[in-house]
Amino acid sequence: FFFSSRRRHTRSSLVSWARRCVQETGIMHVVTPLIDLYLQVKGIIDPKTEVARLEKKVKQLEGMLTKITQKMAVKDYETKVPEEVRIENKEKLENTKSEIAAMQTCIVDLK
Repeated sequence: FFFSSRRRHTRSSLVSWARRCVQETGIMHVVTPLIDLYLQVKGIIDPKTEVARLEKKVKQLEGMLTKITQKMAVKDYETKVPEEVRIENKEKLENTKSEIAAMQTCIVDLK
């Protein structure tokens, strides 16, 4: 496996290498919005099963994204909701979007 911290690695060559490995023999999993885990899984998993699992997870996350967006779209959200909650909702929104994007990349890599 290959571990990558998005903050630490600014060298695009290292990230490009990891992405090539994923495309050829593995998958990427988002551990946190700042950390990706690249796994070489050639011969270990069934790509079709993994794609189905990831697509199911993406649908769940899209549901969460919709709920968060609806919360934030309420009239007077900025004035009625405490700042801490607004910050938390914004972070959830960004994290969920990031996770969806990473899973969609994984799905493309596995197909």
